Amino acid sequence: MRFIQVSRVTMIFLCQLVVAICALVACGNGDDVQTTASPVSSSTREVTSSTKVDIDELALFPAAQEMFGLYGYIDTSGQMVIQPQFVQAGFFSDDIAAVQLEEDGLWGCIDKTGQMVIRPQLEDEPVFSEGLLLLLGESGLVGYVDTTGDFVIQPQYADARGFSEDLAAVRLEADGLWGYVDRTGRMVIQPQFTEANSFFDGLACVSWDGNTYGFVDRSGKTVVQPQFTQSSFFSEALAEVKLEADGLCGYVDKAGQMVIQPQFVVADTFSESLAAVKPKASDLWGYIDKAGQMAIQPQFARAGYFSNGLAPVTLKAGGLWGYIDTSGQMIIQPQFQYAEPFSQGLALVLPGDFGPLDPWAYVDTSGNLVWPRETTAADIVDQTTMVQVEPITEEDIRVIAAPATAFSPEEITVLDYENFGDWAAAYIARNGGQDGALALFKREGSEWTLFDLGTGITPDELGPDAPAALIEWAFY
Repeated sequence: MRFIQVSRVTMIFLCQLVVAICALVACGNGDDVQTTASPVSSSTREVTSSTKVDIDELALFPAAQEMFGLYGYIDTSGQMVIQPQFVQAGFFSDDIAAVQLEEDGLWGCIDKTGQMVIRPQLEDEPVFSEGLLLLLGESGLVGYVDTTGDFVIQPQYADARGFSEDLAAVRLEADGLWGYVDRTGRMVIQPQFTEANSFFDGLACVSWDGNTYGFVDRSGKTVVQPQFTQSSFFSEALAEVKLEADGLCGYVDKAGQMVIQPQFVVADTFSESLAAVKPKASDLWGYIDKAGQMAIQPQFARAGYFSNGLAPVTLKAGGLWGYIDTSGQMIIQPQFQYAEPFSQGLALVLPGDFGPLDPWAYVDTSGNLVWPRETTAADIVDQTTMVQVEPITEEDIRVIAAPATAFSPEEITVLDYENFGDWAAAYIARNGGQDGALALFKREGSEWTLFDLGTGITPDELGPDAPAALIEWAFY
């Protein structure tokens, strides 16, 4: 995969992964540009919190009691701490969460007491990164505001990324080179890169020519020479790389040494000393350790990364998801239509039946249902009555989408896709491109048909039978 800047923390529940995956993946990475924010005034609507809590240690998660109902925030026990009152609610990052009070309204931000710290005035959902948010100033340039909405780095950049390890990639001109600034706005690594990504494990993946990638440290020193056609970020001192565009994936250490030789068709970053990989000789995913040995044999159609000692997996395409531990043992049996990695002791899952309640639920690391509280674990899914449909495949996607494009099926690359019962969604591009178009598919009888391809369709136009999980995955 071509290097894409991503924050694992936000990918998990943004579903941070995330997301999602994570699913839900997920998304935010802190790079979205917003309109100018300012501190909330004393006349701004006050948000009520139902309990007094230890704010510094509190983990909160957005939750709605009913489908399309208002969102509040629960703790890890499922107790509603901030009462439902938001049309939309994001996950907490840096003790700040984005919320909407009105349908199609502006976004604001609350703290963990439920108090509005930035009044609703942002057109898009804001995502803080290390306590700072990218915002577009009146000049049309980008700067950074803190959690009070005050600019701490004045708008001066044509483009910029979120902070990671106290540094952020910026460029002063739209077609200029990238450099890095610290939290005071001081340029600590001078502009010199055609591509620059966030720091992880003390290193950032950069390119000087747009074709090959290497790594620099926080001083700007080149520690891994540009040599890779594709690369991910470092995680647990290893990074997934490719030496050739159509080659296999391997892993390098921080000295640039290939410590795990290229042998995988697809490879994920390391988490809890394991990485999900798809070997050349297999269509299934397994997990390797840091020595490159197969710790969990390939057996999964899809596999997520480990968090809180567990990883979401599914044994067959379109099948139910469960969770394995680091030995490969299935700890939470497959029972979910979709499952995100764990974060702070809870995982966001899509129950097997949709019912009258919000289809998204939370489970703990024992598989116990934490939210919705009224539903028992046995209600999550009834596998004896669930109707299984033949899932769409990558080949189906290419063949069905081709007539709506100017390309042959062989020229279409499926960047990502997911099945949602009688619906499916995919991002497709031409010949391995990274900017994919959203393609939606619907099952008519026994056949999959193209519902929409790249028209800018909105969730409201999908109709009442479109699963909430599809909408979450494709649009949010």
